Amino acid sequence: MACLETARLLSNQLQSEIQVIGLVPSKVDQRYNLTRYTMEALEEISQRYGVPLLQPVRTDAMVPKAERARIFLADADPAGKALEDYSVVANQILEILHVQ
Repeated sequence: MACLETARLLSNQLQSEIQVIGLVPSKVDQRYNLTRYTMEALEEISQRYGVPLLQPVRTDAMVPKAERARIFLADADPAGKALEDYSVVANQILEILHVQ
């Protein structure tokens, strides 16, 4: 998988341990069959390489709008579904890293 190979290459280049701590699917839209197949493939990769599959981040029209306006997503849409998902991902990462 590309992200795992990139981490390995960076570790070698920087002579420092770089480790993938999770896979975050983004722009997830459950309305499409391709999403189901992609999520199944990511689950297999997660199990094969022992890397947790974190909360999928759903599609949200406010993400590109916030990017274009150069504002934080939390400022653009505090109740948005992508922000909600990213908050869950952040908490999952903190848990993986044993940060309270």
